[in-house]
Amino acid sequence: MLALEHPRHRGGPSRGSGRPDVPVQATAARRTVVRADGEIDIATADALRDRLCAALTEHAEVAADMSAVTFIDCAGLRALLAARAFADRHGRHLVVHDPSRPVQRLLTWTRLDPHLRTTR
Repeated sequence: MLALEHPRHRGGPSRGSGRPDVPVQATAARRTVVRADGEIDIATADALRDRLCAALTEHAEVAADMSAVTFIDCAGLRALLAARAFADRHGRHLVVHDPSRPVQRLLTWTRLDPHLRTTR
């Protein structure tokens, strides 16, 4: 098994716990996991989108591990949808893996859960 660590995003400030920790870990030749921690908001959503799209460029299947996300707003949702659109355009697959309660709640409230495939 091959594991790759990418540098953390060091952008502008966000509320509460700080930066999302967005390392990429390759688990197989065709699949990778992008893990997000903390808050995904206007200050951090672009970093998540960029990491997901970069992973989708290199791997046919990408799982966005959202289990450690404590807050997500519409900017975070927009980042996930942009990455999903990128995956669709390039014949790749994106899944939202193990969404935390805030992530699942936002997907349900916006009725976007059918559009972003989730796994546990």
